[in-house]
Amino acid sequence: MRIPPATVVDTGGRVRRVARSDRDWRSRTSRDASATHHLRLSASHAFRWTQASGLVDLGSAGSDSRANGANHDGSVMAGWVADSIDGHWRATVWANGTKTILTTSAGVTQCEMVSLDGSVVGGSDYDDATHLGVAALWKWNGSIWTRTLIGSLPGTFSYYGGASALGMSANGLTVVGSNRYDSFGTRTGFIWTAATGMIEINQFLAENDVTVPADFQIALLRGISANGRVMVGFGQDVFSPYTARWFRIELSEPVGVEQHPVALSLRATPNPVRSNGTAISFSLPSAGAAHVALFDVTGRRVRTLVDGEHAAGVHQVRWDARDEQGAPVAAGLYYVRLQADGRTQTHRIAVVR
Repeated sequence: MRIPPATVVDTGGRVRRVARSDRDWRSRTSRDASATHHLRLSASHAFRWTQASGLVDLGSAGSDSRANGANHDGSVMAGWVADSIDGHWRATVWANGTKTILTTSAGVTQCEMVSLDGSVVGGSDYDDATHLGVAALWKWNGSIWTRTLIGSLPGTFSYYGGASALGMSANGLTVVGSNRYDSFGTRTGFIWTAATGMIEINQFLAENDVTVPADFQIALLRGISANGRVMVGFGQDVFSPYTARWFRIELSEPVGVEQHPVALSLRATPNPVRSNGTAISFSLPSAGAAHVALFDVTGRRVRTLVDGEHAAGVHQVRWDARDEQGAPVAAGLYYVRLQADGRTQTHRIAVVR
């Protein structure tokens, strides 16, 4: 499906194009899931299909299973199998027909992507120490699959939140995915490299002079092209009728996250804010004093969130939609203001009750 361009931004010679589609993703996802993921036997099973072989059942662990991705020739596939006792999904890879369950963690886990050559699979695992679902990679070292936990974004709640890796560039240097902060389904996308760690997508775009429309909320990044130039994802409008949209972000050149200098920036995710609050991210180009505070439309200070020395880089603080005395703020418009490095940045926040 061709995605019509929506915005073109010229950023000093690097043209970045953002495009969206208004097609309803939910109905499409449900149709695709029934068509591509499930082979209905006594239970739902993962399958492999070629024109020559037709559907080939990949099996399970006595219950359901699903394949979510494959490498370029289909020799490596990854997804999950459900535990026959507790029903929890277990991240699983099928390599040349051999099934390997990658984790025995207590939580629900799965694989959602496979590298082009099949040497790396990624998705989510459960961190027993933090009680978080975290984005994870498993790499084939020639004899076994070794795990790397990417983690989750700051402000993610234990037991209720989590992150999952959904796509990566061909060289494996850049990973994109989704982060769910809480049980309310508050989500955003992320981009990760070994050098920078996980960065919230709005933060990354702001640092690279790409403007996301104020009335649009990014929920996830679903994939990235082999050369790292194009990212695709999903989100929705923040105001009624809350239209769901797929979008594309295109870079004029494949620039890695770690190559971009950090700029002074400020962002709140999610926005609008409900009773579960929001994560306020800010970045500092150099170490120094930083002050972050909330104000109402009359200019009255509502809450001070940050006031002190901070290192250069990306920081995050959570606002629970309460004032300085701990009382819930009224619905309406508010402004979060960052003062640092002799400059000021302001970001508008809508609170919905």
